[in-house]
Amino acid sequence: MHPKDDYLSDTNSQNTLSKSTHSKDTDSKDASSNDTSSNDTIPLTMPIFYQGKKNYSLVYMVGELSKQVPYNNFVDVFCGSGTVTLGVPKDPQHNYFMNDINRTRTNLIDIIRYGGQEFMKSLSELMEKIKGFSEGNHPETNVPLLSLFPETSDWKIIGLKLLNDSLKEKDKSENKEISVDIASVEEFVPLATVEEYIAKSSQKAQLAYAKVLYIFFNKIIDSTSAKPLQRAIATVYTDTFSTRRKPTKATLKQFFSTLSYWEKVIDEFQSFNFFMGSDPERTRLVA
Repeated sequence: MHPKDDYLSDTNSQNTLSKSTHSKDTDSKDASSNDTSSNDTIPLTMPIFYQGKKNYSLVYMVGELSKQVPYNNFVDVFCGSGTVTLGVPKDPQHNYFMNDINRTRTNLIDIIRYGGQEFMKSLSELMEKIKGFSEGNHPETNVPLLSLFPETSDWKIIGLKLLNDSLKEKDKSENKEISVDIASVEEFVPLATVEEYIAKSSQKAQLAYAKVLYIFFNKIIDSTSAKPLQRAIATVYTDTFSTRRKPTKATLKQFFSTLSYWEKVIDEFQSFNFFMGSDPERTRLVA
């Protein structure tokens, strides 16, 4: 199974995996009917589609091994999204170390550990903003994208999409990159054009808005001036969607459903002794 397809909301595979640990020599029907396990036994995992995200079965196996092998320090050398460390059963007396060369990855984990409340507020605000472009609804466009991005208006996000379409049509290239900064969109696409586009089809506007957010957030990740929280929200969005897994009605619904699960992830990271490779306490604890 590809890591990107191994998503937490796939409850059928979760239940199957959980039930498999209780089935011995009985047939699948008996094992299913006698199973008393609950979703509480299923390891937590990051609700994203990060390319390097570990397979759910691997997380489960590492978690089982951690129950059988005595240890004081759990070290995840190449933690990536943090899914393995997140998923293993925790002991408040143990230390959990994570390290990765990708600062985009470690920044997201740091924000979850130290700024969980602000992270949830911004993520919730982003989801509500996308929902605002639903069918039959005509939201105000000349307002900030998020309080986290006060200088970026919604209409510029849609304008960026229209500009992208125009460039593709002109060059006949599906892979044409946008070279215009979003701050300069109004020089090429007037507000009236954006409002006319939204008025024609609100549902189409929602998908267009969600798709172009991917382009916008990719720029945020690459920006050297982006704040850590801005980069963390951008990371979640670009991990959730991509050129291969584009926003659709179904994938957006799935994205919206992850909000409560992020609360569980934050609670887990804030309830135990986690340390990143850059933490000042790392050397003392390892020694």
